[in-house]
Parts: sequence; C-alpha cells; structure tokens
Amino acid sequence: MARIVKEHEERRTEILDAAQELFFRKGYDETSVNDILEKVGVSKGTFYYYFQSKMALLDQMAERQAHHHLVQWRTIIDDPAMTAVQKLNAVFDRSRSIKARNREMTLLLFRVYYREENDRLRKHFMDKLLAIAGGELARIVEQGVAEGVFDTPYPRDAIRIIFMLSEEVTRDAVDLIEKSLQDPRCAERAVERYRICQHALERILGAAPGSIRFLDPETIRAFFRASAPDTEPRDVEGASRRPVR
Repeated sequence: MARIVKEHEERRTEILDAAQELFFRKGYDETSVNDILEKVGVSKGTFYYYFQSKMALLDQMAERQAHHHLVQWRTIIDDPAMTAVQKLNAVFDRSRSIKARNREMTLLLFRVYYREENDRLRKHFMDKLLAIAGGELARIVEQGVAEGVFDTPYPRDAIRIIFMLSEEVTRDAVDLIEKSLQDPRCAERAVERYRICQHALERILGAAPGSIRFLDPETIRAFFRASAPDTEPRDVEGASRRPVR
C-alpha cells in the first residue's frame, strides 16, 4: 500500500513540475493540457485522475508553493525568544538569502514570472500565498502591536499591502535590470525604489524608522552585476578559459 501511495505522489509531483515549467516558459493561457501531457508522457485520463482541470492544477501548484514558503517562515514565527521586529526582519533576511544563493536562477525566474502573459499565474500564486501564510505572518504584526513597536489595527491587511508593495518594487527592479546595460544608473534607481518601499512598509506598520530591514542595497547591486554579460569564454564548470600568457 505504501509503495502505491508513493507512486501516486511521484506522478502527481511530476505533472506539477512539468506544468510549472511550461507555465513559466509559455504562460498559463498559452499552455494547453496537451502540452503538459506531451511533456510528462501520460494520457489524458491520467491527467484528469489527478486534476479536474488546468485551473485545478494551477491551484494545487500555487498551494504547494505557498506551503513551501510557510515551512521556511514557521520556525521564525513560532520562536518565543524573538521580538516581532526580529521575526519580521528574519523573514525578509531568509527570503533574500535564498535569492542571493541562487542569483542567476532567481534572475531567470523573475524575468519569466513578470512577463505580461504570466499575470494570471502571478496573481494566483500571490492570492494562495496570502490565504495560506498571510494569517501566520499577521501573528508577527499582532505581536508587534502587543509589544508597542507596531501601531496598526489591521494586521492581516498590513501583510497584504506589504506583499503588494514588494511585488511592485520587484517588478520595477526586473525592468531596470533589463535597461541597465544601456544605463548604469539603473542599479541605484532600483536601490532608491526599495528604500521608498521600506519607508512605506514602516509607515503601514507604524514601526520606528530604520527598524525594518527590508532593504539590502548590496544584494540588489549584486543582482545587477550578475545580469551583466560575461564576455570571457568559460568551460562547463564556469572557470575562465582565457589563455594564460
């Protein structure tokens, strides 16, 4: 019985992974169920055994991603030794460190994620993330209100607005990265937009200026450097193959 359940989950995960790759590459609306079937190599009956529709598949994909984020944050949220400000900063720090460790892949995903054809996909992911993790993150805000370091009567709505601000400023940063080859000032413009977002975030929470560590200028600048073309030939391990003279 255990072996059958494992095979069931493996097949479901395989379909989800393939669909996510196609959705990112082609866009949700441009990807058909047949595209997914062809990529995974399963029949239409098998697909509909796991998912009632393409939208149901998207819903489960978004739920999977939301739970992944929640697992990353829960140890922080549940830590009784941390203050609310420490917890919120730790959430931001963890998200930044994951992106920084996988900078090139993050850049690639962002460039695809913020395409116009992926607007529906992105909105669905955000709605699911807020539905699953929003209440847990709101506990941090409620703790901050109780500690007297935050001043807002709307903890859950504050989290929603913070996510919306973060999405918007990240979209702007991706646009600036695309323009940075022609205009080297784009990196500092992105840093300034993140500073504006951080200021707005503190005002939404009623937090003291400079208490929230949403911004990391050097991480932002590193993404711009990573997007610059590499003019040196490299081998498969990434080492330079410039001749030694």
